[in-house]
Amino acid sequence: MRETKKNNVFALTGNDNFVVFYCSNEIHILNGYDDETIFYENVFRIYGKNSILFFQNEEGHPIKIYKNDEITTFLDRECYLAKVRENQLIVSEKSVNNYIDYICMPNLTLKQIPFFPNYANTNFIIDHWDKKTIKMSFLMKEKNWQKDISSCGKYINLRDEEQPNEIDGGLMGFENLLFVPLRGGQLLALDVETGEEVWMLEQEISGQYAVFQDKIYKKNEFLYEINALTGEIIRQKNIGDGDIQDGFIAIGPIWIYEDIIILINNYTGDIVLLNKNDFSVFDKIKIDASIAHSKDTIIWHDNKLYVLDLNNTLHIFEDEK
Repeated sequence: MRETKKNNVFALTGNDNFVVFYCSNEIHILNGYDDETIFYENVFRIYGKNSILFFQNEEGHPIKIYKNDEITTFLDRECYLAKVRENQLIVSEKSVNNYIDYICMPNLTLKQIPFFPNYANTNFIIDHWDKKTIKMSFLMKEKNWQKDISSCGKYINLRDEEQPNEIDGGLMGFENLLFVPLRGGQLLALDVETGEEVWMLEQEISGQYAVFQDKIYKKNEFLYEINALTGEIIRQKNIGDGDIQDGFIAIGPIWIYEDIIILINNYTGDIVLLNKNDFSVFDKIKIDASIAHSKDTIIWHDNKLYVLDLNNTLHIFEDEK
């Protein structure tokens, strides 16, 4: 694949509509058709939602919005813009003694929420700061529930002692199911409406997860494809000890797209692209820097791979054909 580089890139985001990065006081919006460049100084945080951009100069500054080729002020009070799971935008407004939290609804209105969530969509928000209790609050109806995760299996600590389970990683969702990775290696599926257990996949090693449509993908020394509705393992492949490609060991998140799976070693800068249909390797790439352990560092869009390294260099790879 042919590589091009852009230096001094300090923000990267993307979705199905576009890829956006900030470089040298310019916001670059790439959608494969009518790419745009907006001049704007000192962007600190930038997020894309649908075909709209939200950004701030620095924490506490007014939130700007770019929509229909115009930059306007979305919120002019002292506030903090954050993105949580499911690409939901959360705004925390500073009051006299604390912050008031809001979720940005699809019509771009702000709805006040009772707490800053770990996971959110347009129907509900979830808090699990103590790693043992899931606190669910619905946005459009007077309903909530709590779930004690410590009763869902065990984990073994470094002293080889059995301990009550804890949440281990980001929550995920599909239709009416909420997926909870557990420290003991299990994956728990809960009914969103009731909090009741639907299924639990019993494994002893934790890993990195991603959901794509009705499949869950788990990566540790194996790569698993799991039926999201039943918890059954559809297939698996050994990717440990360099078995997948010439000494490559996957360390870091996992990215799932329509046709490909992306694995990285964030220390060495090695990237492997797998065919999602059969887990076969169809490309391997290496960059000359480490990659942050974050989902916001790699984007696959319009058959191009965007990789932001720890030196703030954006590597763009595309097929030479």
